[in-house]
Amino acid sequence: MTRLPLIVQSERRKRIGLALKIWLQMCIVVNYLKRLVHASDEACIEQVKMNIIIFLTK
Repeated sequence: MTRLPLIVQSERRKRIGLALKIWLQMCIVVNYLKRLVHASDEACIEQVKMNIIIFLTK
């Protein structure tokens, strides 16, 4: 009878550990995507600036 709560507690710890691992992986992916979008935005802004300079000089 006493082993059942230990097994349940062990399974609960495993699930909590897995949930934390998945959460951390999601945070890493979100951080990567934010940096990717930010870099893309900066490149786009620089391209627009170059195009404005070219159009204004013509």
